[in-house]
Amino acid sequence: MYKHRFYPPRSHFLCLLIVLCHSHITTAAPTNVAQLLGIDEYSWNILSIMTTVILSYVAHAVAIRPERTKRLGPTIISYVAALAWPMNGVYDAYSAIYKYFKQDAILYSSPIEFPSKYFRPHLYQDNGTFLKEQLDTLDASGRNSVKNCILNGNVFLGYDDTLSSHRDRYAIKTKDMSICGPGSRCQYQASLHPSSIRFLPPIMIEQLIYQARGIQNNAMGSLLITFIQLAFSSYKIFVEHGNSWGKLILGIYMMMTILQSASRLLLPTQLTVFSLRVPRRVELLFDKTPVQVNMETRTLVGFSPLGTDVSFFTDQNDDQLYIPSFHHSRKGFDPTLCHSSRYGIDSLLGPTKYLTWKDKSHKYNVVFISVALPLLLGIVAGYDQHSTIQWIVLLWILSAFPFLWLTSHLYRPFMCVPSFTYFCCSPSLGVEYFVYVQLMNLVGIGLVISATVLSYIV
Repeated sequence: MYKHRFYPPRSHFLCLLIVLCHSHITTAAPTNVAQLLGIDEYSWNILSIMTTVILSYVAHAVAIRPERTKRLGPTIISYVAALAWPMNGVYDAYSAIYKYFKQDAILYSSPIEFPSKYFRPHLYQDNGTFLKEQLDTLDASGRNSVKNCILNGNVFLGYDDTLSSHRDRYAIKTKDMSICGPGSRCQYQASLHPSSIRFLPPIMIEQLIYQARGIQNNAMGSLLITFIQLAFSSYKIFVEHGNSWGKLILGIYMMMTILQSASRLLLPTQLTVFSLRVPRRVELLFDKTPVQVNMETRTLVGFSPLGTDVSFFTDQNDDQLYIPSFHHSRKGFDPTLCHSSRYGIDSLLGPTKYLTWKDKSHKYNVVFISVALPLLLGIVAGYDQHSTIQWIVLLWILSAFPFLWLTSHLYRPFMCVPSFTYFCCSPSLGVEYFVYVQLMNLVGIGLVISATVLSYIV
């Protein structure tokens, strides 16, 4: 019996897209709508630029996957980044699609082994079988809703702590979030990695199973925006006369929006996040733990309600789950249960030991879709033009690569505190990277707008 595997037909799709685009670009006759409407050329160009920005660029920014913590600051920043660099959303969208096809392995079917010396039996048990049994008791709609909530990383842990002013700088405050669940009454929140849900106590798994239904977003608004953008961009690219490099920008935004919408169809997002309550016995242990800052390892000793590692609060849509700081496990749950900084504390088992389903080709697919594919589509626009618009568009595409690297490895808006002024344990680093990212956003928007204006007036 043959096993069917999912292989994205990138090469066939790319060849077909290049042939179709090239045939339409070279043969399409200009359509002078301005004369039909009685609008002069200058006013028509202004109107065309505005409609392009709104119906293509802004439409893409609105259609991206929402920021997971549902905080206003990170949400605005993610929209601005999507407007400037649409390729930046490939990682999240591709990861969501990959999670959809690997959901059982992430949640419970893939065995995860731990060295016994790192664990206390009464705190660490793999309850993957129990999680599966509880999910199977739900109807199809409820089961998918809970699974999607977990896979999106929208399960948080609520806890209370007022012992140290330092914690306000790093913890995610409940009041800044759109949140529900028993942990929503707590003062602070911390995100749980999808692969770690199976290690929660059965009582907390039951909380999640029976209370996390009904918060799923149907994504109809995103789909409507995608159809509007698709119709507008298709008309601009295949029917209306215009600069081929300006059309390439429209094509990039259109493809990235389609990818985002596909990810939201396969793995729907949630209207709010769901918060579990940290068991009281863990909070009591936490209250007795002194707060110390280790500047060499950038960890806060006695900081996390599920451990003592600051990586508990480094929150990202990463598919990797490191095994950090097991020697802190005597304080409570291990920070393994939480998201880990990609370049944060190394695992005691080595940085290549992951508790994950992640495929080695994952990052290469992301880079291909983000940078290589737009450059290949430049063949359609014509590399032999040597025009000002061409150089601006190429600079915009190539500039996205360092931005992608920075946001994926060093700074992600939802990794930082609400004020976005701290990164790890060094406030100065946080300010530097925050300013750098915002300057890069301005550069990206400036390049896109400049190329768009030139494509209509030249």
